[in-house]
Amino acid sequence: MALTAPDKALLGIFDRFAYQKEAALQAVAGGTDIWDRIDASGDETFENRVEGPQATALDTAMGVVPMGDIDEMATWLALVSGYATTDLSYAGFDAYLTARRVRLDLRAAQIWQEAFGSGILSIANIGARSDMTAAIPGLNLGSMVGNGSGAGSFTAGTDMSEVTNGPSPIHARVTVKGGTDWAMTVTVKHHTDVGNGAATEDVVITVGASVAAGSKYIVGEQLIASEAAAAQADISVAATAQFAVGQQVLVSQWSGDSPSRLWLQQEIGTIAADGIAENTSITLDANLLHTYTATIRSFVYPLYVGVSDVDDATGDDGTNLDAVTFYPTPERTLKL
Repeated sequence: MALTAPDKALLGIFDRFAYQKEAALQAVAGGTDIWDRIDASGDETFENRVEGPQATALDTAMGVVPMGDIDEMATWLALVSGYATTDLSYAGFDAYLTARRVRLDLRAAQIWQEAFGSGILSIANIGARSDMTAAIPGLNLGSMVGNGSGAGSFTAGTDMSEVTNGPSPIHARVTVKGGTDWAMTVTVKHHTDVGNGAATEDVVITVGASVAAGSKYIVGEQLIASEAAAAQADISVAATAQFAVGQQVLVSQWSGDSPSRLWLQQEIGTIAADGIAENTSITLDANLLHTYTATIRSFVYPLYVGVSDVDDATGDDGTNLDAVTFYPTPERTLKL
């Protein structure tokens, strides 16, 4: 079952909604102090007239930018729901996402929930608040600053919440880079449902000597080594150390290079019990919906919930003050 043109159009629109909501939230940061400003005026008449629960409610609304409350947005989302139920015969939009094995960014999911109520979308169908651009960053999972001699400093960030969304791919965005290679061992956290009991996994990423600030390295990504056909569950990969039994993964196929790259297919899967053949393949617990052709940039990405530590790896210590920050990766702009 290939993703249809309407599927791709809808996902692209919701990705744009996520971007717009995140951009709006960045713009209103620091503007949610209406009640405090009124209270500080020292004028009782003024305070009695405009303070109170209405001012508090306005502070709250500005802080979340409730785009789903916009009448035009809610009306359009109802049409999307009708497309899923009436035209495609699903029980609802959530069932549509489940059947397609695709997800919305947390910000886009929040818009849907603002329109129709919390709990309408399953956590499994929601990805983390992802990193859009340097100007509109996602959830900061932590940062690493190197010193060029193997003793860098890691600052912890915030883990993804498994109450609001599922695990997501993670990337390191380079913020400062000198002229030498820099290898890091990233200790990434698994979600709580990983079946083999592993809490963390160490994954090495190497930032090239000539990369520019702003470049991104996806933690643990693997190129699919040979065609992974639909209706079966095996995916050939050259390395498996970054994968764990019970772990969710994102499988994606791309066409073209930046800035003209296009995503063709993708789906979320879970690695089956005994589903890892060391440095050969992973096997999912359900057959693939799509065929992923190795000759046109197909990847499998492990999903995590956070970064607990980063160490400079032996051998490539980078340049003093090299720096990266870790974020959840938007799932439809992964081929960077």
